[in-house]
Amino acid sequence: MKKTATLISYIFHPLFVSFFNILFLLISIGNRGPVLGFTLLLSLFFLVLIPVFYTVLIIFLEKRNFKLSYLSEAGIDERTKILAVSIIHFLIFLILTTNLNFVFLRDYKTMFSTIIMGMVLISIVSFLFHFFGVKNSLHTLVLSFFACFYLIFIWQVPDLNSLATFNKSLLLNAAATNLLILIPVSFSRYFLKSHDWLEIAFGIFIGIFCPIVLTLLSYGL
Repeated sequence: MKKTATLISYIFHPLFVSFFNILFLLISIGNRGPVLGFTLLLSLFFLVLIPVFYTVLIIFLEKRNFKLSYLSEAGIDERTKILAVSIIHFLIFLILTTNLNFVFLRDYKTMFSTIIMGMVLISIVSFLFHFFGVKNSLHTLVLSFFACFYLIFIWQVPDLNSLATFNKSLLLNAAATNLLILIPVSFSRYFLKSHDWLEIAFGIFIGIFCPIVLTLLSYGL
């Protein structure tokens, strides 16, 4: 049982969940060939490779040691520092995305920029929670974050006109998939004693709260 819970935590690590959700969107908007290859490598670089690098570095500097399990089981001090770096990292990613050539994201650039802006916001809110000594599950946060954004995108959001032609059933299926994955991930984090139920709930709350607030502030729904 413990091995299964550990495997679930690794497979659905926040970095991998973010990458595969962005990959889903890139394919859904029709990116193919070199365009898909470039945006895929860019996403892999910014959503997986760079975060893994500074996460490993911060944990190693804190513990003077590193084990693979530390990626999912970092202490609150390490998590706070990782989130602080994440804020800067996602801001850079946001600036880069907004300045990408039209050919890569076309009319969907605003949609992707909104998601990355959401990543900045959840990093800030989660950082503040950790800074004041309140842990929250990043696993459940990221899953609920993408599920919430997909549900928001199903409606016609002002200034996101590209969503009018987006396949709504794809978005609904993606939201349902993230929510279904959220269930075993929540139990695995609790079973491994990585988080209690309150910390898991805080993660879900932040993941839902931030996209809604960001959409209201940005588009005035």
